[in-house]
Amino acid sequence: MLPGTAQRGRQCSLGLVLAATALVVAFLLGSARNSTEDAVLMLGIGVHIEPFGARVSQLALDAGASPTGVNPNQMDYHRRPDFVRHVDDLMLLADVVEAHGGVLTVQAQTPFTTSAAEFGSFVLSDLEDRGHEIGLHFHEDAHLGRDAETLLPSVWTAVMLEEIDLIHAAGVDNPIRYWSGGNLF
Repeated sequence: MLPGTAQRGRQCSLGLVLAATALVVAFLLGSARNSTEDAVLMLGIGVHIEPFGARVSQLALDAGASPTGVNPNQMDYHRRPDFVRHVDDLMLLADVVEAHGGVLTVQAQTPFTTSAAEFGSFVLSDLEDRGHEIGLHFHEDAHLGRDAETLLPSVWTAVMLEEIDLIHAAGVDNPIRYWSGGNLF
């Protein structure tokens, strides 16, 4: 493996997942449309927004969590170009899925949500207004620290609620009913 290849691979993960998903959706929906039978193809497409640039929640630190290190070479949603790149990828995927009558479940977390609010981006509320579901994607190591399994369930709950509040602060109105991640321990 070339030096830095693994890091670049992680940084491009959302874009590659989005592009691959778009191609699969276009192929499947095109195949269903060309069928001689009346068929309904129902796909659930969940988009995980990874926690690029995340910091451990102060609630977890106050409860004794150990902070995780931040890799300065990794993508970071606090940097506007990184944030904008993934907003563009996300909107492109939404356009493709909508063109075929589909919807997404976009599972967000910090720092994407806090950067959306800080940069004045309406990406999540725009997606919600277009009929897509917004959910929570939760990486416990990013938000609860390296030793998350030692924290009380009440700390996990408080930090997850904090994440949900930040999704709403980014402009999402509907209740957050879908959750992914947060289950390594």
